[in-house]
Amino acid sequence: MESVILDSSVWIALERNDSESRKYLNREYQILMPAMVWAELKYASISSQRDVSARQTAFDFLARIQSLTDFVSMDRVVAEHYSELNEFCISQGKPRAVSDLIIAATARALDAALVSYDRRARFEELPNLRVIN
Repeated sequence: MESVILDSSVWIALERNDSESRKYLNREYQILMPAMVWAELKYASISSQRDVSARQTAFDFLARIQSLTDFVSMDRVVAEHYSELNEFCISQGKPRAVSDLIIAATARALDAALVSYDRRARFEELPNLRVIN
């Protein structure tokens, strides 16, 4: 079973019933939920300007996610990977969003593949990170 981290962009696609993204929900993948991805999704739900019904649908989706994933806290190992990735980006003159680097660091620390549709994050440019686009 391959361990994968689904970036927020993939979860958003799943919430919108994207059929291509559903392949990650089968039994061949262990889906890991980094604290940072959870925080992004939770924030998007509580800060949404959608109507009450749509917001409730988002909260229900978050509840279903919990049953599909193994939550991963940020620990010292993830922090070390984050520091290495941040240094790499700064040395290349291409700083990145802290949240993106924490998600990438979590994937590296757990030797998990990172699935993302977020082209602006440029995850594929980061060293020692398996990325599935």
